[in-house]
Amino acid sequence: LQYVENVIEKEFPPSVKLAFDGPSREFKQSGSQLYWMFLLTLVVVFLVLAALFESFLHPFIIITTVPLAIIGALVGLWMYGMSINVYSQIAAIMLVGLAAKNGILIVEFANQLRDRGLEYTEAVIEAAAIRLRPVLMTSFCTAFGALPLMLAAGAGAGSLQSIGVVVFYGVVISVLMTLIVVPVVYGLVARNTGSPEDVAHRLDQLRQKFMDCMSPRGAEMLREDMDSMGPVKIKEVEAAQQQIIAIVRQLVELMGGRLDVSS
Repeated sequence: LQYVENVIEKEFPPSVKLAFDGPSREFKQSGSQLYWMFLLTLVVVFLVLAALFESFLHPFIIITTVPLAIIGALVGLWMYGMSINVYSQIAAIMLVGLAAKNGILIVEFANQLRDRGLEYTEAVIEAAAIRLRPVLMTSFCTAFGALPLMLAAGAGAGSLQSIGVVVFYGVVISVLMTLIVVPVVYGLVARNTGSPEDVAHRLDQLRQKFMDCMSPRGAEMLREDMDSMGPVKIKEVEAAQQQIIAIVRQLVELMGGRLDVSS
């Protein structure tokens, strides 16, 4: 469209006006809005995933599947000699959710395995292997569902074919690359992070230790240990107790509560 506008401006007098119609007019009117819509979709998906995973790193790993799907969509449009129009842009927005689904399946199961005690390397490898079948099944079902759009004929076939090509090639290429890229990115980014239930496990351990100390047998053992200590050791124990109280107070405040300890 920009090329046509440049030709009209150079070859024709200023009195000649150019008016677009049909898909070209729709593209001129809403093309830039769809780009902003695509960015807004990415932001919304990222924030929703961040709320679900309680982390900003895990959604970042999942969002890396979106560029892979867009690359596949561009390859499909290039192979069929199609241009980027309103319908292909709408299909690209659909790819955000379709591509993120694959990453969610792998990352979520890897986090569950880490909750069970597996190391992050073993967890992501096993998650990719176990989730291979669900990822392939859901992705190829979506891709083959777009085949009728690719093979459409008659009036309006061009718009349907644009949507079908973007969805089919975007999903197929993204799923093949996701099975490699997501485990690699997970291993690089999530190396030093805990699982979503990591804080809950730590709180359970602290609560269990606290209950053990508060039990009659635990209190008796604590008194026996303190009786056998000298004054210097007792001061060290008291200092350690104050540090533990400070840590517990921070954890309680982190959860929105308040801890009052009277000596």
